[in-house]
Amino acid sequence: AHDARVQADLSALARYSATSVHDPSYEAWRASFSVVCSREGGQCWLPAVSDANQWLMVAWCGAPVTVSSFATKGRTDYDQWVSQYIFEYTLDGVTWINPFGPGEPRAGNTDRNSVVRHVLPEPVRARAVRVRPTAWNGYIALRFAVYGSFD
Repeated sequence: AHDARVQADLSALARYSATSVHDPSYEAWRASFSVVCSREGGQCWLPAVSDANQWLMVAWCGAPVTVSSFATKGRTDYDQWVSQYIFEYTLDGVTWINPFGPGEPRAGNTDRNSVVRHVLPEPVRARAVRVRPTAWNGYIALRFAVYGSFD
């Protein structure tokens, strides 16, 4: 059975990191849904290159959290977004698990600003989650939020 507790935006209190960054204006933390556009930088994460070796990770220090769903958006100012990705979580920082099945991708975005949300088959305990883009429109551009509860 799914967790009936109120689902919080866990990413608001997390640390974002990524394999690479296009430039400082598009660092990993800019993928948070809570980042607003400013003259000082973009409102999404852009990796240095668009290839299938990139990932964006959200991690929590301290005790694990319970993750029940996640959401993505594209880049606000250009027609760039991730159209397919693999979602994974880890409890130990070593073993990454796809809750939808090994190698099973999720459908991503089809435009810049629509929210695509996926509910996990069952809530999972995690210290970190990551998204590995496998297909994109124009260039990998991602905004990412994680929902669940702090225990």
